[in-house]
Amino acid sequence: MSNKAKELYYANPELYTGYENVKTGRILGIIGLVLSALSFISSIIMIITAGGIEGLMEMQREIYGSGF
Repeated sequence: MSNKAKELYYANPELYTGYENVKTGRILGIIGLVLSALSFISSIIMIITAGGIEGLMEMQREIYGSGF
């Protein structure tokens, strides 16, 4: 979406204000994407190291001390 906003701005810069918001939005979008990817990868690693979904559920039961 930032590329489209940049194209619109560069086509008619006198019509738009707040171009810094486009840059900020692009940076925050990249940060969000990286954090989502790290979260996804850590979830996969947790499932693999816990021995599948059942192992992960057992680990949660031990941590929280309740019987879901």
